[in-house]
Amino acid sequence: MTPAPERRQIEKDAANRLHDLLTHVPFLEVSKPIVDARPEGESFAVDGLIEVKHGKSRRWVVMEVKSNAQLRDARQSVEQLVRHSKALGAKAYAVFSSQYLSPSIREFCVQNDVGYFDFSGNCRLVFDNVFIEREVPASETPERKRLKSLFSLKSSRVIRRLLHDPQNPWKVQKLAEESMVSPATVSLIKDKLLGEEYAIRYGEAFIVNKPEKLLQDWARHYDSHQHKQIECYGQMELEELESHFAKYCRKHSIDYAFTMFSGARRVAAFTRGVQRAYAYASSVHEPAALVKALELKQVDSGGNFRLMIPDDDDLLYDKQNIGGDFVVSDIQLYLDLAGHRGRGEENAEFLLEQRIRPKW
Repeated sequence: MTPAPERRQIEKDAANRLHDLLTHVPFLEVSKPIVDARPEGESFAVDGLIEVKHGKSRRWVVMEVKSNAQLRDARQSVEQLVRHSKALGAKAYAVFSSQYLSPSIREFCVQNDVGYFDFSGNCRLVFDNVFIEREVPASETPERKRLKSLFSLKSSRVIRRLLHDPQNPWKVQKLAEESMVSPATVSLIKDKLLGEEYAIRYGEAFIVNKPEKLLQDWARHYDSHQHKQIECYGQMELEELESHFAKYCRKHSIDYAFTMFSGARRVAAFTRGVQRAYAYASSVHEPAALVKALELKQVDSGGNFRLMIPDDDDLLYDKQNIGGDFVVSDIQLYLDLAGHRGRGEENAEFLLEQRIRPKW
């Protein structure tokens, strides 16, 4: 919970920012903001209150402010704002604010006819003759940083288990054992999942009730370049290269799995004409020695075989045997494909439709 002095400062900052936004509208007369206001005759307090005049008309802009808001916080605040606005009557306009508002929170506000703005510059205020709307490019927002911990290396172990069977009620201790991470880490992940409304409580456990949204958001934050990638060239045809690689790995007990278009071709064929193989090999083996043993040549570009060494071998969790060859799980395959613009994204959607969604 945010300490009271810090919360008070955030409320003041939000009120001042909203005041600045409104004063840029030339035909409005805007009063000085009141923080933690209790409108005359009302029994409730609001985080901020600003009187706006236009000619003979007058309107109260009512604010609710949350520190580092999650979707759950927005839902509670918007419900409270709606109650406040009804109490004030037609002369009230509700606005929700935080340091950063995710796209899902902004969409929720629009659906409920509530204005919003955040400290990153995103805003939408629509009342009377006023229309102010701005969306900051994703690269300039703290969204990636905000959810980074949810899709970090350790957290990914947990998310993989959850998406493997999202309807399974998980308790923290059991999930920690399955994922081989600490119960404290799982507890923090659970709180974030509940806060962002990816999951719901189920007695003493919890389940993921929005697995598709969780997977798609993970894909937006996933970067395959976190894994070591070695571009290689081999003299054989594509299928021969893949067969040679798989046979060598089986013979020498090397944990491996095909991914990207090599994996998609085996489980959900959609994209044609790709002339490069993609495969992961366990990080316990020296990649340079493996490249040499496979009689491949490492190149800077123009390769036809990309060897990938995962930053965590848990990436190979739930790999599947397809016709004698191993392919990464459908979840991992979706992540890898979705990060490849164009044909990869199309194949990822096909995989979601044909294999992942039916299992959920």
